[in-house]
Amino acid sequence: AENPQAKLNEREEIEWYLSTLSHEELQTLDVLKAQENPALHADTRAIVSIPLVQNGRTIYQRLGTYTQQTNADGTPIDPNKTAFVVYEANVTPPEGSVNETLPGNTKAEIDRFKSDHPSMQVLYVTHAYTEQPSAGRIKRDMANFALSHLASRPEGTPDVSLISENSTGSPVEATYLSSIIDTMDANPTIDMVSGTYQLPKEAYANYPILFAHHRAFEIFDALVRHGEAQSVPAVFQGNLAVRAGTLAGIGGY
Repeated sequence: AENPQAKLNEREEIEWYLSTLSHEELQTLDVLKAQENPALHADTRAIVSIPLVQNGRTIYQRLGTYTQQTNADGTPIDPNKTAFVVYEANVTPPEGSVNETLPGNTKAEIDRFKSDHPSMQVLYVTHAYTEQPSAGRIKRDMANFALSHLASRPEGTPDVSLISENSTGSPVEATYLSSIIDTMDANPTIDMVSGTYQLPKEAYANYPILFAHHRAFEIFDALVRHGEAQSVPAVFQGNLAVRAGTLAGIGGY
C-alpha cells in the first residue's frame, strides 16, 4: 500500500528515474554531461536551475542577486550548500538559412561572474535543439542534468531541493535559499514549496478584473479538489522548489 508519509531514498529514486529516460532524453543528457563542469560539493542542499533562451546578456545580473544569501540569523550562507545550473537552450537554424540570432556571450559572462565570486558553485551547460523546444522540455532536460549530478555524489550526502528560477523580476530575499533548506529540514512531509507574487498596486488598478478572475479560479479549484476553501493557494510565481528524490520518484517534470 502507498504510504504518503514514507521518506524516500533520494539516491534510489534518482537512479530509478534516470533508468526510465527515453533514448532521446539520454542522448541529450550525455551531451550535457560531456561538457566541462565541476562536481557538486557533498554539502550541497539546494540547486537553483536558471533557464536561458537567447537572453544570456542578463546572466551576470541574475546570478548576482544570489551573492548576499544568508541564514535565518543573518550570517552568510555556506556557499557549498547552494549550487546554480545555468541551462542555455539554442535552436540550430535549418541548413541554408541565415541565423539572425546575435552571437551570445553567456559563457564569458558566467566566467566573469565565477572570477568575481569564486566560492559560488556555478555550472553552465548549453544544448542546441533542432526546433524550438517547449518550456516543459527545457525544464525536464535541465532537471535531468541536475539529477544526474546528484546521482554521482558520495553515499550519505544530505538530500537536495531543486529550485526552478524563472526570473519573475522580483528582488531575491536574503534568506530565500536558507528558508527553503530550513523548511524542508523542519517538515519532512513537505515535498514542494512555492512563493507568491507581490503584485504591484498599479497592476491591480489597471487590470482588476483579470486578477479577480484568477483569484476566483483558485478558490473554485480548491473547493473542487479539497471540498473546502481553507489554505487556498495564492497566485503562484515562477520560482518552485521540490525535493530531488520526490521529483525523481514521480517521474520528473
